[in-house]
Amino acid sequence: MNRHRWLTAGAALLVATVSAHAQLRLENQPPPAAFDTLPARTKNATAPEVNFFGNEAAQQRASGESAVPPARQAEGGYAQTLVFPDGRELHGKMIASEGEYILWQRPDASETLRFAGDAVGHMPMSEVLRNLGSDSPTPSFGQLNRIKMIPARPTADSSEDILVFKNGDELPGKALAATLRGPVRWRTADGQEVEFQPGRIAGLRLGGVEKGRATGAGEPTAMVELRTGERLRGKLVAFDEKQVCLKHTRLGTITLERSRVGRLFPDARLGAIDGGRVPAGWGWATPELPEPSKEPPVADGAHWVYLDGTYLFHGQAPSFSIPTSTLPGWQHAIDPGLERFELRFELGSAGRFPASCALTLFGRGGIMLCTIVSNRALAVAVMDPPERPQCKWRQIPLNKLQNASGPRLLRFFVDTKAGTCDIVLNGVLVARLGKDERERLVPDEYFVRLQANTNTGSLLFSNIWIGPWSGDLPHPAAGDGTSTALRNGDALAGAPKEWREGKWILESELGPLEISTEKVLLVDFGGTALAERAAGRIRLADGSSINVDAFQWDGRELAAHSPALGNVQLYAATVAEIIFDPVPSHTTMVEEPPKLAGKNTATPDAGREVRK
Repeated sequence: MNRHRWLTAGAALLVATVSAHAQLRLENQPPPAAFDTLPARTKNATAPEVNFFGNEAAQQRASGESAVPPARQAEGGYAQTLVFPDGRELHGKMIASEGEYILWQRPDASETLRFAGDAVGHMPMSEVLRNLGSDSPTPSFGQLNRIKMIPARPTADSSEDILVFKNGDELPGKALAATLRGPVRWRTADGQEVEFQPGRIAGLRLGGVEKGRATGAGEPTAMVELRTGERLRGKLVAFDEKQVCLKHTRLGTITLERSRVGRLFPDARLGAIDGGRVPAGWGWATPELPEPSKEPPVADGAHWVYLDGTYLFHGQAPSFSIPTSTLPGWQHAIDPGLERFELRFELGSAGRFPASCALTLFGRGGIMLCTIVSNRALAVAVMDPPERPQCKWRQIPLNKLQNASGPRLLRFFVDTKAGTCDIVLNGVLVARLGKDERERLVPDEYFVRLQANTNTGSLLFSNIWIGPWSGDLPHPAAGDGTSTALRNGDALAGAPKEWREGKWILESELGPLEISTEKVLLVDFGGTALAERAAGRIRLADGSSINVDAFQWDGRELAAHSPALGNVQLYAATVAEIIFDPVPSHTTMVEEPPKLAGKNTATPDAGREVRK
């Protein structure tokens, strides 16, 4: 995509740059930093009615519908787009250029928004009129589609809050007050206080979040994952056949009904990881960066929006290259203590065409699992340049899969000790790697990178999850799936009856069995996930997430009610995100069609047999 295009007849390209004194000038050629205005039909604007983040968006993706409605003119005061220097966007309507301010209206805002010249750049009215080819004293700002700010001041920093709208719009500033069904009171970066109605709001990302852990220094931390997808970290203090009890330094003692618990990880370091942006979590990585950074660099025409573990990409990504390790993306380390793990994510289109992406699993020793998901096929290869310079790519057609053009839930079941990887797409086993030596993984310290590739608009990464795997694929015929996985790779049928004096007590054919806490990797209570719709969700700085049916935020602390925990009260520095109408957690069982798994792979069916 060209960075700038000429306007149609009767209009010209507006370009302005900032000098040392923030003065503007017009040039024939666009400089790197520009005040860029284009007519409505020259760029694909995201419709303001779109919802990328909430439960409504999840239902659309599940039914195979596009998140973007058919092309139509945006009405109701959201037809134009204001583009911030860091790529953030805000739909609305430009009504005037007044002195050093642009005046911007949104129907959901209590008053006209004002953006100062040091953030936007001052375009004299006479120049606007001249470049629009009009001598009218009232310029037709409606001819302009995208209005790009001049980067004359630093972009939003980590101490600023971000108001995230359902269509991916963002506004930096400070969250002064919010309730679940009432307006959000907001102070913009320029000091203006405005109220926004909640109908178009997806959530709040809060700055200034504490970097500390949820438990005291040196205390062992466990993680509990509820059937609703909620996650809680804390010190395990009690466990029996009816309840699980944790101690959280901010929430106090948490008592949970065991029937609500889906999984328990005695060591949270080896527990589940979702897509939440917590300190030391997901970061932006490139081949040039030895360690991931918190944010991707500002790129013209491309920007990432994230909230509640969902990553929305606007713009055009780099073209695919081989190997996929040369592509930038969102990266997270996988604890080397996990010899077996599952990695899953959902790929959705934020445009009218199926999205494509890459996933690379890196080993510190040089081995890589490279996966490319395109419209019609999945390509996969295991590369180990130091040991096996030659690799063989598998091409797996996806045209036989049900609803192949809709959202795609990918699950990777990796056994580094055996060297295998089973790949499941929308519940169907499509590939098994590891039988052929050229496709075999090795024990190593791994990290994963999710990479965008799109020239059709935008894409979504959501429902991200990384965690221990027992070694058995989750088949519907596998019963309730209750099991206890040990760190040595063994698995025991059933869940412990109780936890006493640092030991787990399990029933076995030979009577009660005692296992020390440090030997247990995962307790899976079986059953199915509860896709309960929550009115709201709170994400904490330590990675915990809590569904709520009411909350009140006053800028200093949060008071909320949780169906699982009851009333909770949290200081501002503890809260990372507040989400309206979040997407329920969901996953799939695994079917195994021999024809598809064998016929569509370039090499014979690989991997171990699934244990029933």
